[in-house]
Amino acid sequence: MYIGMTRRLAEFRSLNEEDTTVLNYFDEKEIHPEHTNIEEDQSPECQDTVEKIKQMVGEPRNYGPTPEERAEMEQAAREERMRRERGEKEDRERNEAEEKAQRAKREAEWQAQLELVQAEEREMLEAKSLPLRNYLMRHVLPTVTQGLIEVCKAKPDDPVDYLAEYLFKNNPQID
Repeated sequence: MYIGMTRRLAEFRSLNEEDTTVLNYFDEKEIHPEHTNIEEDQSPECQDTVEKIKQMVGEPRNYGPTPEERAEMEQAAREERMRRERGEKEDRERNEAEEKAQRAKREAEWQAQLELVQAEEREMLEAKSLPLRNYLMRHVLPTVTQGLIEVCKAKPDDPVDYLAEYLFKNNPQID
């Protein structure tokens, strides 16, 4: 097991020359590592080590947006919200107009159907009343008309009673 490890380590070292190590790269950039032993720090939450790192690196920086950038982002969000609300309002108004048009169309169709049904009812009633009308015209109206003419000529105190007496006397079926 150790033989394989030593063989691989030797192969790694032969492939990675001294010039291409990470430490050499940082030396070329003049960035030198600082060694800090945190095992020696006895302060709570390693506060002394944190202070030492702050001295080496500097105070922590906020890489978030600047107040101007934040204001621009808020303005863009407000504009987007207003645009979306306008779009939703336009959609709502368009939907309401479509519903109103459909409602008007359905109401017109309903009104046309209602008129058709009413016309059919009138025709049916006229067709059913035609035999009754013919009967009245043939048998009742001539005698009643004559009786009404007699009532107009005589001008009695009780015209209904006079008409009834006339109809009894001049009944064509009794003759």
